Amino acid sequence: MRHRELILKMCAGLILVLLINFGIRRTFDPSWYFGNETLGHKMQLYLPVQDSFNTLFVGSSTIFYNLDPLYFDSLMPREWNIRSFNLGGGGSLPPETYRFVKELITRNPGKVKNIILELRDVGIFSENHRNTLRKRYWLTPAWYTFMLRAQWHSELPADLRIRTSLFTTESFLERSLNLGYFNDLYALDPMDDKVSGDRLQDIVRARRNGMLPVSAEREHERGALFYQDTSRLLLIANACKSELSLENPPRPNPIHMKALSGLIEECRKHGIHLVFLLHPKMEKVQVSETLALTRALPENHLINLSDPDSFPELYLAENSLNYNHFNRKGTRVLTEQAAKGFYKVHTAYLNTAVFTNR
Repeated sequence: MRHRELILKMCAGLILVLLINFGIRRTFDPSWYFGNETLGHKMQLYLPVQDSFNTLFVGSSTIFYNLDPLYFDSLMPREWNIRSFNLGGGGSLPPETYRFVKELITRNPGKVKNIILELRDVGIFSENHRNTLRKRYWLTPAWYTFMLRAQWHSELPADLRIRTSLFTTESFLERSLNLGYFNDLYALDPMDDKVSGDRLQDIVRARRNGMLPVSAEREHERGALFYQDTSRLLLIANACKSELSLENPPRPNPIHMKALSGLIEECRKHGIHLVFLLHPKMEKVQVSETLALTRALPENHLINLSDPDSFPELYLAENSLNYNHFNRKGTRVLTEQAAKGFYKVHTAYLNTAVFTNR
């Protein structure tokens, strides 16, 4: 009997602690993108002028540095009046980007009609973000559960799934118990590229569309190191070719696919055309998962640039800054191919919408 009473008291105490911590977080969290420093700065620039844009790019640093809104818009039909803003950020990966899109269309939809969202696998966390607010600020109970389920239905190696699941659980507990919360609140860790907040705002404001272009200095510095060994580009190309040639390809991760379908539907309800963009700048371990998703996604909601035979220029070392990014020449190639893909799927989407509304 005593043991039962003790267990009940412990459970009641835990529930009380969680409720108090939930209240603290609700009171002190300044925004729903809090913790992602790049998105924080970008949203400060975007929200005051959000009605000037109708198309958003969301994703990792590959989107941030390599998807150019100005060039993209110039390739669109004039009657579409496309005006794009780049909301890519370093290390912004699913499901953080999924939560960001859901919150954005709910809280600050503005006049957004199109969102191009980078297609990636779920749950590979950067070690440098471990035990930081950057890692856990978006982990609500629902997203935590989604991450665990998505990881264990994925094609990732077992050791990576275990490690990522442990990191996810550790982060969720830290978030739930507010461990180190106030320290993180006033001392956010810098992003990988070590760009300070003031400098980042100056650079982004100069373009006025959220993109941080690759500088000539950075291209020279990173390129010199990258060109010493470009073999991984061939590995990714061969992995994609092999996967695309399978007669019996693996089924898509059902948990991840359900999330993508849900995002498409939520955007549709808000009058937004959501398009997923898959590009070659991915790890070999991601190829099977992401290509399986492309087979299940509706054609009107996918730009797939992963096929080395169809897009060989995206695999060229001369267009790359490193394995994760393109240089200035590659940025133009990626943006052009993304624009061509968007023109194709958006035309079909508009025709379908007209037919549906008759």
